[in-house]
Amino acid sequence: MQKLGLDCPTSWLHYIEDYTDYDYVLVEKCLKDKDYLEYFKNSPKDKLINNRLMGTDTSRTLEDIVKVWEILGGKVIAPDWGNDHLRTLDAFGICCEAIGWENVIGVVQTTNEANIKECLEIYGEQVAVGFDVGSEHEDDEVDKAFKRIKVVQKLVAKKVHLLGMTNPGELLFYKNLDYVESINTGLPILLGFKGMSLMEHKRIKDVSSYNYMDMDNPPFDGDVYDLIESNVADLRYLLGYFYEGKE
Repeated sequence: MQKLGLDCPTSWLHYIEDYTDYDYVLVEKCLKDKDYLEYFKNSPKDKLINNRLMGTDTSRTLEDIVKVWEILGGKVIAPDWGNDHLRTLDAFGICCEAIGWENVIGVVQTTNEANIKECLEIYGEQVAVGFDVGSEHEDDEVDKAFKRIKVVQKLVAKKVHLLGMTNPGELLFYKNLDYVESINTGLPILLGFKGMSLMEHKRIKDVSSYNYMDMDNPPFDGDVYDLIESNVADLRYLLGYFYEGKE
């Protein structure tokens, strides 16, 4: 059963905390939003820290990553660059030197067989695979999903974390893959704010979740909350097990 981490606006962190298995933390938001950082400082859950600048393919500096990790602890997704296997490998090594090999998760940024084998040899017991591995920004979202599926199938020797999701149907391919351990996504939250159901959602995500996750502290809305709860339950079903919801 895959563990689920959710990204959401700061003002909604307390509302969705019962639906997450671990804390998914963005370095960028920690550095610019003290309430966001304080929430995770007080949360007892395991931390997974991502370093991407929101809505871009660019990572925060190593100094910024270390600053947040020293406050929160947990595991860090190493910096990565789309379709740049060698630069991503180098960044993994540098990040390991700064915070310890056991605290860093390397990202697979290749679909090449030889390069994937290199990742298996160099990375630790867990690796991360982005939703757009081997793809260009303009590629069809369904094509992106199948490219990632093919990569994940070659990583059976590792524990796999799925970075993001644009096509919920993709998750059906991982239901019986025990080595796919976790996923982070903002899609159930994004769709909730848009008044959309996960199961009725069209396959191609037309609006970036980053724009919604970084919105200015939207107030509580009961209808949005109910839809988010339903979307999370549907997501749990796709991940391979039923979810009772918040009591």
